[in-house]
Amino acid sequence: MPKLYKNGRSYRFRWHNPLTNRSEWSYVRPHEYDGTEKDAKRVMNSFLGMRAEHRPVNSNEKFLPYARDVIAGVRLGKQTRQTYITNLENHMASLHHLKVSEIKVKHIRAVISEMENKPKPENVRNANEPYSGNSIRNVRIPLNKILRQALIDEILLVNPVGLADWPECDTDEPRLLDGEGVRALLQAAIEFHRYKRSKYAAIVALALFAGLRKGEIIRLVWDDIDFESRVIYIRKEGIRRVKTKNAVRPIEMSQILHDILWQHRLEITRSNELDLVFITRDGNPMGDRNLGTIIDSIIIRSGVWDPKSKKPELAKKPTLHPLRHNYFSVLVAEGVDIVYTAHQGGHANAGFTLNRYAHVMRKLTGVAAAAQDAHWGGTGFGQVPVLSGEHGGNGDDSST
Repeated sequence: MPKLYKNGRSYRFRWHNPLTNRSEWSYVRPHEYDGTEKDAKRVMNSFLGMRAEHRPVNSNEKFLPYARDVIAGVRLGKQTRQTYITNLENHMASLHHLKVSEIKVKHIRAVISEMENKPKPENVRNANEPYSGNSIRNVRIPLNKILRQALIDEILLVNPVGLADWPECDTDEPRLLDGEGVRALLQAAIEFHRYKRSKYAAIVALALFAGLRKGEIIRLVWDDIDFESRVIYIRKEGIRRVKTKNAVRPIEMSQILHDILWQHRLEITRSNELDLVFITRDGNPMGDRNLGTIIDSIIIRSGVWDPKSKKPELAKKPTLHPLRHNYFSVLVAEGVDIVYTAHQGGHANAGFTLNRYAHVMRKLTGVAAAAQDAHWGGTGFGQVPVLSGEHGGNGDDSST
């Protein structure tokens, strides 16, 4: 166990860094502990990766070390954990030096206000643009987990996260492409390929006609596709990494998608060890960012989206994901059961699907009443007597 050394108002300790294979100094800063050596040792243990339940919690706990402990103790995927840590370090700085017991609604509002007014840094996508409502609400998730744990640890009496005024999510209506737009998009995908093959058209088709996410497309293998039964299986074994448990699902394959995928299979001239459906010219798996850049170029080339257009629906940033929205929009517009639609697309619950795509539903006035009559046999059910009178009665309100 490393030894703590007093260093002014801070403490420091030496530890072995496995990345550099060297012994290095690390510091416990004043805002990270409550001023006692015991609490500084707790921070050191947290840094060294001791399990959260092995460290004591006290009422003078500072937010930053406590938050790190909570995130370390929650069961999360590697990428999700890193996202939580990034949000903690970049967007909760105003809370770092506070005691957890002192955090109130005004402090949460300060976090929201700072994100609303500061631009994105230079090293991220869409640098210098303001943070969206979705980005701000994403900070709420880890912050709520942290302060909910503070309730459990009896440091806080009330979790202030839910009492703050969080911005609404960005709910731009997904754009439904018409037949002409779909044909232009598929043609642009074929022309983008150096040999005019259907590889990129197949990628576009999987998002457009099956609602696959980019990660699901990249990890798709030929054994996942049953051409005879016309079913695509999204699994989690091997190299797969699905977003949620609901993402593991069989997806019906339309005839147009079947034909495009089969054409892609016939055109393949190089096999790969993992049997991936899509690979690079060198036979390697396609990279997430590289594929995104390619699809962006195809979408712009097709004219379906134009970043320079003055029309809002054309000027939105082109990505692969809006094509997935198109898949849901078609199913909902055609009256496919909403629960089945959510299952086909891998949504966590049907409520999200309904809220997101309710605006594209067909007008169903009278359908509910017709369904009841069809099920129960209309007026003949139970020989219910037909009442007379202006309002269906005999005009006499008296009872016997």
